[in-house]
Amino acid sequence: MPSHYSDIGFTINNVEEFTSFIHQLYESGVDVPSINGTYRKVVIDEKIEFWIQIVKSELFERQASIVGVEFHFSSTNINPFRFDYWIEPKENLSGEAYVWSLYDGDDSFPMVINIPNADLYVGLQNDDIINVQLACFAEELNLYDSKEEYEKSQTTELKFSDEYFIPSGTFNLDGSDMTPTSDIMFSGYILSIEKRTNSFTGNEYFYFTVRCQGIVFDVLADPALIKKDPKIEGILSGSFWVSGKII
Repeated sequence: MPSHYSDIGFTINNVEEFTSFIHQLYESGVDVPSINGTYRKVVIDEKIEFWIQIVKSELFERQASIVGVEFHFSSTNINPFRFDYWIEPKENLSGEAYVWSLYDGDDSFPMVINIPNADLYVGLQNDDIINVQLACFAEELNLYDSKEEYEKSQTTELKFSDEYFIPSGTFNLDGSDMTPTSDIMFSGYILSIEKRTNSFTGNEYFYFTVRCQGIVFDVLADPALIKKDPKIEGILSGSFWVSGKII
């Protein structure tokens, strides 16, 4: 079954496999001190990043423990945002930021982004301008050869544009209160396509760059989600979990 991990070529079936996997990664990492602890950063194939979170024991200063793991896919596609606030509660060294897109120079739309190394940026203030590279891990994905094919696929009265964006993690359809999450839905035009091989596992995955409303998204997808051959300038749409690296 596709997962955020399989979107970048990792197959993890249970807690035991995950624990073993993290210990393997840990051995090849480099420490990055942060405000409230330390990250062990591991880079695979120059693009895939793991940020293993380490904090010292409150009772034993020399004893440290792994308290969490975040991951990301890095690129040079940078987008401007206005930082609004951190989503609370902030657990361990993790953090999700509520931000506003500035693709046209002004607030365009909000979204929540998971920041894999959030503890390096706890000093961010409301209205700070930040540059963020976005990695979207596909949960559902559809491909269309053209705008015409995309429009024909919509058979209901309510239709979506070819570059729609919905910050689905920021609201409930029933209007009830919720803690915002790093979930989005969008469609956009494919700028590049690459089928990559994860050197750690030998598994393949797809890497797309997609333009939607002036933002360039890096999209990662398990091959099981790909139902037809993708095409440059075709349309990609779906639902995603989004990680953001502040540059």
